[in-house]
Amino acid sequence: MTMSSDQNPAKDFKKRDVERSFQRFSNYTSYVFQSENVTFPNNFDILINFWETDEVMSVITAQLKQIDISYDDWFNNLRHISNNIRREFRLPLDEVKRTALLYKICLKTFTSDINVGTFSENFIHVQDLEVTIRFFNKNIVIPLTDSIGYKIADISDTIDEQYKEQIMVPVTILNVFNDNKVMIGNNNEFKSEAAIGRGANIEKERLI
Repeated sequence: MTMSSDQNPAKDFKKRDVERSFQRFSNYTSYVFQSENVTFPNNFDILINFWETDEVMSVITAQLKQIDISYDDWFNNLRHISNNIRREFRLPLDEVKRTALLYKICLKTFTSDINVGTFSENFIHVQDLEVTIRFFNKNIVIPLTDSIGYKIADISDTIDEQYKEQIMVPVTILNVFNDNKVMIGNNNEFKSEAAIGRGANIEKERLI
């Protein structure tokens, strides 16, 4: 997903706009990761709606939607295992195509074309809703938010270069501890399973 300098989405954003979007991005993803089966659908829809409508995020997601990759082709080509009861879970090796596919899966879930429970059951053959949500978060949402977080960092770096005459905002250091508390700078704290962005120190707890 290479762009020329005149197509760089960062040129129309002020640094505070990107930082505000990044903060919301971090908050909304943390809500999804903390969700139980009752709260997951609403928190997930809030996250995807934010990605689709936020001025910074929509530039990134619009690019992802232009990548030519078919969900149906990917799913139908997955190898069957365990007497055809389950499918092998494999994502594209190419980072751009993988991220685009992950976002397409999330969009299909957002529009109810995919059900999280049914989707996950294809790979783990477990009908427990908490387990299927955990599988979906671990294998779809977390890798996607990681990739989108890298793109936000690229935009933020470009803004740093373009607005050197402005007062620079100190780099925010995000530390994720074992109890999932995230310290922002020296003052603020919220719970999360992951924090993503430029200047972030991340230790992500594995989902069991």
